Amino acid sequence: MKQLIQIYFENLFEKYKKFKLSKRWKLPTTLNNGTKLTTQNLSLLRKEGLIVIPNYLDQDNCSKIIEEIINLKHQSVGISGAAESDWRIYNFDSYSMLGNLFYKDLGLINFFTNYLKAPIYNLTTLAGMLNPSTDQLGSGGDWHRDVNHPQVKAMIYLTDVSKVDDGSFQYYASSHKIKNIGIDSGLIRKNASTRWTQEEVNRYMTKYDLNSVFGKAGDLVLFDTSLVHRGAPLKNGQRFALTNYYYDIGVDSISMLRHFGVL
Repeated sequence: MKQLIQIYFENLFEKYKKFKLSKRWKLPTTLNNGTKLTTQNLSLLRKEGLIVIPNYLDQDNCSKIIEEIINLKHQSVGISGAAESDWRIYNFDSYSMLGNLFYKDLGLINFFTNYLKAPIYNLTTLAGMLNPSTDQLGSGGDWHRDVNHPQVKAMIYLTDVSKVDDGSFQYYASSHKIKNIGIDSGLIRKNASTRWTQEEVNRYMTKYDLNSVFGKAGDLVLFDTSLVHRGAPLKNGQRFALTNYYYDIGVDSISMLRHFGVL
């Protein structure tokens, strides 16, 4: 119990430090496709933990990236994720020109720097190919927070996701807020693990709205990874996506890549 309370107050202290830096980070946030992210986008991300930017990529480029992913998979480039059906190609930015453009999008780095109020870098661009699975796990496994403090990712749907069975991204809105993390994990659940069972979600997430993110191929999803979230199990077809992994500049890149099984 003491450890959980300590985590809660450490998160509060981290938030206070970033608050003091807040006036320093006012960086330009025009994306590669010309979309300018606004203070309204920033406010919504702070409130909900997730926003969607339509039409970041066009259909032709999505199709080209999917072809590249399939070709790399045939060459055994990549690793299995939490399930055999979840194929992951880390450092996709090293294999693909389009992936590299997404990896280097300065507008995204600046926007997330404004959000976190601290300098960040993009560790890697992950290409994901998800197939239907008998184990009922979607992309990234079941319900989880990546971490118990603010952190961010950017994900592009490369295929249309019009229903939950398409493997939609699902999340509990506002579960990313520092006070909610402290209450949910520290005071109520009494478990600092970032992985949540379905029983725990059913029991402790009742005060939050469960949302499923639907969108067209090329839509961009920006989210705080301390949300309780998952990729819904895919029932048929395939789901392709690209995801940028952003970290504080103090996080060691070699250690993180080893953590993901890349090195």
